[in-house]
Amino acid sequence: VLGFVPILATAEYSIGTMITKTAHQQKIILFINCVMWAMYDILIKMWPAAIIDIIISITTFIHITGLWQRIEGAFVTKCNYKKNKIKEAIYNEKI
Repeated sequence: VLGFVPILATAEYSIGTMITKTAHQQKIILFINCVMWAMYDILIKMWPAAIIDIIISITTFIHITGLWQRIEGAFVTKCNYKKNKIKEAIYNEKI
């Protein structure tokens, strides 16, 4: 059974990239593929590859769920808030 995981992962990725039409669908295919490879890497105790596959899976999941836009939006809002506070402080100091 363990020997079939790479074959399944490769087939899933090949077929998935042929039938997908959007970048979002391709990210889902990539996520599934990386999870399959991570399971295989863990089972054969290939730790460096497993770590990389897990990192890719996590970042792909973040992009799929749209969490990145919320994180980025919060960061931009916070930076704009600080920038406006600095401008106010400079303006009030000149007066």
